Amino acid sequence: MDIEETPLYRYYSLESFIYLTTSRRLRFSKIKDWPDKFEGINYEYSEKMVNNDTEVDTDNIFGLCWTQEIDIKECYLDNKIYQEANSKLQRDGSPALFGQYCGNIGVRVKTTLGKIIAKINTYIGSKANITLEHGPVSYFSYFNIRKNTVKSLFDKFSAYRYEAEYRFLLINSCPPDGTIEIDIGDPFDFFDEYLISPATKNNAWMAKALYNACIPVFQNMDVNSKNRKQFCRISQLYGNISEELGL
Repeated sequence: MDIEETPLYRYYSLESFIYLTTSRRLRFSKIKDWPDKFEGINYEYSEKMVNNDTEVDTDNIFGLCWTQEIDIKECYLDNKIYQEANSKLQRDGSPALFGQYCGNIGVRVKTTLGKIIAKINTYIGSKANITLEHGPVSYFSYFNIRKNTVKSLFDKFSAYRYEAEYRFLLINSCPPDGTIEIDIGDPFDFFDEYLISPATKNNAWMAKALYNACIPVFQNMDVNSKNRKQFCRISQLYGNISEELGL
């Protein structure tokens, strides 16, 4: 598979999802504002980092994190079982990530590495003051700002390895306040799938409502008009709930 076709996923709460679909923009926030107590605030201890032999103020670095939705190969007896586990994870989503980012209800979106980079490059355009760094996160048993370089921003505690994270960092020498927002254009083209949080007894009606709300966004269809495959789904992570919801 071409590396640009690598699928990437991101989990959104209901509020964040509504903002995403109405603004049609991806939000990059300052790394110092990240709520993870093992990350954001730690970068205040290092006011400067080095990137390509150039000092960078950590207040000028903005990030956006996705997941590759892949598990740890060493946890499985053989490659076949490993591949089956990954297929299920990519089909139904991660219960840990649904719980961490979606709360009672939310959406997982799917796109590709190539699409994200293309939108970022369009945004950067002739802006000579912005550079992009991206790549998968490596997991360690300790937290360390390695050699005080931007590369250390791709390290994370091993306890978070279930996130299988892929990060995008924008380094801006003339930063705006708060966030950087990048236009994605038509969400029908940018996203390959929307997966609604798995419905349980307490939130089945919310899942159905959100599912129905998504359909008009995609030209009143639940299939992708380009390949005729189902485009908007409700996760079956906790069993077959389609009959229960009348889908």
